[in-house]
Amino acid sequence: MEYHKTSRLVPRLRFPEFRFEAGWEVKTLSSVCEIKSPQTKLSASFVYINLNSVKSGEHLKHKLTSQCESPRRASRLSYNNDIIFKFEIPSQHKNLFFEIENGRNNVGSKGHAQLRAKESPIFIYHLLHIDSFVSSVLRRSQGLTYPVAKESDFLSIPVTVPSLPEQQKIADCLGSLVNLIATCEQKLKILRQLKHGLMQQLFPQLGESDPRLRFPEFREKLGWRREKLGNICDVIIGGKPKTSIPEYWGGDINWLTPKDMTQMRNREVGSTSRKITEIGLENSTTKMVPENSIIISTQSQIGHLAINTVPMTFNQNCHGLVPNDEVNYLFIYFFLLMNKHILRGFCEGGPFPRLKTETIKNLSIALPSLIEQKKVAASLSSVDNLIVSNEQKLVALRQHKQGLMQQLFPKVETP
Repeated sequence: MEYHKTSRLVPRLRFPEFRFEAGWEVKTLSSVCEIKSPQTKLSASFVYINLNSVKSGEHLKHKLTSQCESPRRASRLSYNNDIIFKFEIPSQHKNLFFEIENGRNNVGSKGHAQLRAKESPIFIYHLLHIDSFVSSVLRRSQGLTYPVAKESDFLSIPVTVPSLPEQQKIADCLGSLVNLIATCEQKLKILRQLKHGLMQQLFPQLGESDPRLRFPEFREKLGWRREKLGNICDVIIGGKPKTSIPEYWGGDINWLTPKDMTQMRNREVGSTSRKITEIGLENSTTKMVPENSIIISTQSQIGHLAINTVPMTFNQNCHGLVPNDEVNYLFIYFFLLMNKHILRGFCEGGPFPRLKTETIKNLSIALPSLIEQKKVAASLSSVDNLIVSNEQKLVALRQHKQGLMQQLFPKVETP
């Protein structure tokens, strides 16, 4: 492939065999595909295609429904290679390239565009996801709450189209990337299931004293003992310096919030979006915990967990657990992670539930020897590291695909 900069109708990145061909032709969307009209008669039962259930181009729900139970907007019978485009918030890319998999009738909403391509359908599907096309749809959208484009305005959007062989080449190239992404997603799913299953086996279940799975070198050892979390960890509640005093903010001391925790990609946190000063720390109820503590959100998005890799403070909606020398911090982390649903069940406080300090301190935990704790933690950490590695690979693949698409399709300037 080679870059071209001479014409806006020639992509910046082109396969060698098409390097000397003419530039791409500008057409309206209506000249390369058509929108199928809603049907008045449908079968008694069908799978309703809800584009809100589409993730990474895959429809995740295949529940059979009847005409009586289906939404009134269900009216477009889908055929193989149809493209179902979501008018609302097109930047979410919740579109579907439909391929018959379940042997049943599949019906889409009349609120979505059901496109049938006149040449390469998978090429058109990818074309609908490039940034310039999505921007064109957004510019034509009307309405305040759920802005959508009219069908006629949608079909009038100009697009650039090469010869059919070049369409198929681009579709094959992007298709191979889509398959790589799907493989990576499947591997991630399996790894997460493995981690969940391991935690269920390596920690005692509710009402049990010992785990169902123990490493060979510990099978003849004494059983696990029960301790209250407050006996093996210092439980520290967070705080917030006054925002009305500028001198308390903008320093170099990390200050963690539940919002930060929801945006974490792995269990470790080394930097926060907001920071406080030494004087802010001294003049507030927030406390600093040493590295390798466990921070848990206890109000507002309850149950999120983090391990700080540097000394850190946190707000009043979090608690910090500082383990003593008898316990391994990663072991505590994975125990809490496995029992997140139980923690949420202990919350009190009506419309603004909160996990109280005393509840955390009284939480019962089963403990083996420190050596066995480290072995359990290391086992789960190795799976965790694989998950993080594959998550990073998946992000890189998606970014590569999106960047490649912007290079493979010429940009059309539209009003």
